[in-house]
Amino acid sequence: MRRLASGLFLTALVALATLSGCGGSLSSSTPQQNSMVVVTGQDSPIPSVLSFVVTIDSITLGTGFSNGMVTGAQTVLSTPTSVDFARFLGLRTLLGLQSVPPGTYTAAQIVMENPVISVLNLGPPASVSTQALPFSAGGSTITLNIALNPDMTVAANGLGGITMHFDLRNSLVTDTSGNITSVNPMITFRALQVPSDPDWEIDELRGTVVSVSAPNSFVLQRVNGRQFTIDVNGQTDFQGVASSINNLPAGAVVEIAGQAQQDGSILADDVESYTTDREFLEGIVLNTTPSSGAATSLTLLVRDQIPVVSGISIGNTANVAVSNTTIFDIYHLNLPISQLLFNDSMMVMGQAVVAGGTVDNTTNPPTLDARRVVLHRQGIDGQAVSGSINLNTGTFQLQNNGFWGYVLNAPVPVLTTQFTQFINVSGLSAITPSMNLRVVGLLLRDGSGNPILVAGRVENLPLP
Repeated sequence: MRRLASGLFLTALVALATLSGCGGSLSSSTPQQNSMVVVTGQDSPIPSVLSFVVTIDSITLGTGFSNGMVTGAQTVLSTPTSVDFARFLGLRTLLGLQSVPPGTYTAAQIVMENPVISVLNLGPPASVSTQALPFSAGGSTITLNIALNPDMTVAANGLGGITMHFDLRNSLVTDTSGNITSVNPMITFRALQVPSDPDWEIDELRGTVVSVSAPNSFVLQRVNGRQFTIDVNGQTDFQGVASSINNLPAGAVVEIAGQAQQDGSILADDVESYTTDREFLEGIVLNTTPSSGAATSLTLLVRDQIPVVSGISIGNTANVAVSNTTIFDIYHLNLPISQLLFNDSMMVMGQAVVAGGTVDNTTNPPTLDARRVVLHRQGIDGQAVSGSINLNTGTFQLQNNGFWGYVLNAPVPVLTTQFTQFINVSGLSAITPSMNLRVVGLLLRDGSGNPILVAGRVENLPLP
């Protein structure tokens, strides 16, 4: 994936310049198998939803259900973990990596609590409001029993995997006025049959470095206290304040992408180190100051933070100050051209970014003085505008009725290249306006300064 990303954006640099002118049994033996649970999220039916955070208390696998309980229960997530499912549109994060006995698993039970939603109020002026929601069944906690489709068979000393799909599009309940009133979770669990399945790849796993065993591995601790061993090799790409594992200090806030391994470790394709002794915020750019030219600050809708900072909370906005000493970079793109594509003059409203720096608590709300700002991939759903497909330039217009359509006040321009992966559609020429599309890529500015989504993946989704 790292090599594909490098090729994609080398091509994109040229293209952007061009566009400026134009039921089984389980063994009772000691657990031998690591089972991975990977989480992806869907967008919501309400265009203004920016964040949907829910705490997952536990996930249990088994061979069926009896009196509301999982039979042959094996817990793969026991540490409560908060997840923003709106953030993982087209991306994947790791929930659990746990040893279980070999056998065939047919059922899953998930316990969740405290859903909180953040909504963009279009105004004018635009603002963000956050509210806690009950589940439709009543209360703030819910237990769901879900059959695996397909089943997951784990061989002795093998590796199994399951991806959890939270369909926000059909999970939010509204009243006759369109106001969101509750959550009726629509969740599926799909077993991953082969390691080549795209859902084996972990896109974003963040935490703090606990210890380093150079040159082969380090231990990463997530905000919920769960620790994972991260393996590295000669192909692992290091970006940020640490150029290799040899100068990666304990206490550093890092993010990795990679794949789980049979021994319970994760082999990293990329390691991005944001800061060694400061704070980390991730979110969506709502606006920049000034609105053109070199920005001195930006307003960020916070979707993740390490550590928890008083006065800054997930689902609300935070101020981020930038200067001529702030380093700008692109995640998964360890090339000199990254700062040509993304810098203090190339930010776009709606971009997904991570900022690392020092919090200034003398302001209200607090301000993060950014030492480093990193652009991330993101997913945008919509339909192709009729007549917009241009095979010569590899572009089309994506009609989005949510946040990105609002901030751009127009369809989202999409650029595809020979490195773009097409899923459930044979290529750009096969796209039709009737398709529900998801485009995952980087939101950048083209050579004329206009926003454009450079596509790493274009997927034709099933009809809702």
